[in-house]
This record gives sequence, C-alpha cells and structure tokens, in this order.
Amino acid sequence: MKQATNRTRSGCRRRGNVVRCSLLCLMLFGGLIHGWAQDPSQEEFVKTAYKIKASMLYRFVKYVEWPSEFGDLSELTIGIVGDDPFQGAFEPVENSRYLGKTLRIHRFGSYHADLDFTRCQVLFISVSERANINTILTKTRGKMILIVTEGAEAPVITGMVNFRIQGDQVLYELNPANAAANRLRFTTSMLKYAHVIY
Repeated sequence: MKQATNRTRSGCRRRGNVVRCSLLCLMLFGGLIHGWAQDPSQEEFVKTAYKIKASMLYRFVKYVEWPSEFGDLSELTIGIVGDDPFQGAFEPVENSRYLGKTLRIHRFGSYHADLDFTRCQVLFISVSERANINTILTKTRGKMILIVTEGAEAPVITGMVNFRIQGDQVLYELNPANAAANRLRFTTSMLKYAHVIY
C-alpha cells in the first residue's frame, strides 16, 4: 500500500465553525462552499460536509479519463444506493448541464439483486449499504462506473474513491487499480491531491 503525504490542501477545512474550501476545492471544485453560513452545531457541520461531497461527486467526473463511449452519452448520472445523506445538496445542480451532459441523480434506495446500475457513471454507496459493498463491486466490475464510498477502512477493498472526515477536513482516497478494472484512470490532478493512494 502506498501512503500519500497527509496534505492540508487535500481537503476542505473548518476554521471556527465554518467549513472552508482549501486549495483543492478552489482548483478542482470551483469553491462552491463560499458564503455558507456559520453555525456552531455538529449537525450543521455534517450537512455542510455533505454539500462538499456532493459538489465533489459530480466534479470528479472531469478528473477521470473515461472510455470513448462516455463522449456519446447525453446524460451524466450519479446513483445513490442506500440511505441518501445529502439532504437536498444536489438540488441546485440536478438536471443542469455539466460537461455538455444533463446531470441526473438517481436514488436507488436499499440494495437488492434486481437493481441495474448501468445507467450510472458515478455510484455512491452509502454507509447503510456497507455490508453489500463487495456484492455491488462484483456487479459493476468492468462497467464504466466510478464507485465512491465513505468512511471505509480501506478503499483497496471497498471502491475507487473513498471520502473520509479527518478532524475538520473532508478528504478523499483513491485506488487506481480498482478504477482500472472499470476502464477508468485518474488524472494527474486527481492523484496529486488525494489524501491516500492505495
């Protein structure tokens, strides 16, 4: 396992009671959290963290090298399997245009064997479905889908991108080998700002 340097710039940092965008957010994700209200509650911090994760989820697409058929798609679909923790964070961008495609959000609910993930380019697996992660990975293997988890012990076994909260930062970890199994490659920028690369 290759351990990347723990860089403050690799996440979004909370100073006082406000989550602020670090260099990573400014460079890759457009500083979308600028101006969010200060609130001392842990509940508000969690809500703000999921706003950051939502903005990162669809913007990750720009920093992945996709197979040629990606260019033919008219829609860019983010799937959420399990509980939806984003609390409306996608509402400002859902059905808008991004990278020349219409951004769709599909909420699958709890996992069951009949679910079809092939419509998705990004699939977020909620912590409520942690027990089903390996089954979902097997089902999506070889398909053009970026698998994103959160809080996993090791994304080497749980996905391609893993969100982690460390102190007051939202960080992401990468597993390029798992991404390659789905014909995806992370760009240099995506790799450069990862907290950990497995």
